[in-house]
Amino acid sequence: MEIEILGDETNQSRILRWINSISEQQYIIVDGKLQKNGNNINPYGSEQYSNSINYLIENGTTKIQIGDTYIDEKGNQVPLENDDNGEMQPGFTYGSEILKIMNVTVRGITSSVDLADGTKGIRNPSEILMHELAGHAEPRISDTLSNAIVIENSIMAEIGNKIPTSWGSNRWVRAYDINHLTHVYFRNK
Repeated sequence: MEIEILGDETNQSRILRWINSISEQQYIIVDGKLQKNGNNINPYGSEQYSNSINYLIENGTTKIQIGDTYIDEKGNQVPLENDDNGEMQPGFTYGSEILKIMNVTVRGITSSVDLADGTKGIRNPSEILMHELAGHAEPRISDTLSNAIVIENSIMAEIGNKIPTSWGSNRWVRAYDINHLTHVYFRNK
């Protein structure tokens, strides 16, 4: 039961920075594993995101990597698939709900996103990783049917409510997508 951060020290540092920028609870990496950093908190971070990360640490195994491939059921690195627009996905979560193993890949790039008001927005790698961990990995490990975009919007609203208005608005609402359910296939139990 752990979150393992794959890659060299540079990639591990990037992933840690992305997590800590959005999470209320702050974390450290010890021997490649994500751990709580005592009682250190980010007062502008999301408690909901922290709860998802803590659940993943305590239940099952989650591996996070940066790259253009994901880890399949045989442990092989397989190229990321294209999204509905024909572009390589900015993030991808794959694994076994039964074995409680999730493999999360983020490419480490920004991506465009359709907003609820009909405009386009930009998500940074921190937000993409948050979407994959809280929106896909945690619901799958906990065997909860939910929509990753609803979770993502909830976390972004929580952060937006904590940021001082003098800093400007960090709130955006991603357009709902029925295809972003965390379980869209038959699961053997």
